[in-house]
Amino acid sequence: MSDNDVMSYIAALPLGEDPATKQRAFPQMASELGVGGKIDTANLPDGVVAGSNLVGFDGTVGAPQREAVALCMMAAERVADQDPVVNSPELWVKRYDMVLQGLGWIGSSGGVVDYDYSNRNVSVHEVVIPILTAAFGGAAVGGLIIKALEGLAGSDKDDPWITLFERESRHLDVIEYRFGIAEQIGTAVNLRIAAARLRADQKRLQILLFKSKSNEVSLKTSQTVLAAHEKTLEKIANGLRPRLMSAVDNFIRELPL
Repeated sequence: MSDNDVMSYIAALPLGEDPATKQRAFPQMASELGVGGKIDTANLPDGVVAGSNLVGFDGTVGAPQREAVALCMMAAERVADQDPVVNSPELWVKRYDMVLQGLGWIGSSGGVVDYDYSNRNVSVHEVVIPILTAAFGGAAVGGLIIKALEGLAGSDKDDPWITLFERESRHLDVIEYRFGIAEQIGTAVNLRIAAARLRADQKRLQILLFKSKSNEVSLKTSQTVLAAHEKTLEKIANGLRPRLMSAVDNFIRELPL
């Protein structure tokens, strides 16, 4: 796919109108999320929450590429959320992945690996941490994500990034947390994504990551590796920025590290 094809794809993306539909169900928006409501996408820190994604950036990833990664994830999520054809978690993931592919991301290795995990008397983040440790293969930047999860026990459940992450992770009848690390390898940015899909024994869990060890959860995980050329990502950032900027404050937060 040429850069012109990618830009045409961006122009045609059905990103919806602001505010996003989820904002009506979860009314706590940027103006109510406290200090840190604004973030400069052109100068993103090493860790961000982009909708239902916790993303860590290696120091090798430049500012334009960081912005492109965050905006690509935001665009893919919004399209998948608002597609009327999407009526199952599986279709949501397919639509999400389709948008990333349309934006120029290609699979480079690893593929997808799924397995089920069920347990009782365990906090969700305690289950996810070893899975991420394995998925990210000891990459230093993966430690940023794991550190954030390990710090959940001492965090305020009303922290802006947690409110955002929990709100955006609800898709249809499941909760799907997504974690990513981005590294620069040569002229390409590699993006490793691990997803954890959860079903619980209650109809609705307010803050699942913080829930006490009293609920049985079923966890299904998947892993994939994507890559995009650094120059293509710069153009993607330039194309997505004007289409998404009015909604950035509602979907991207700095991840405390």
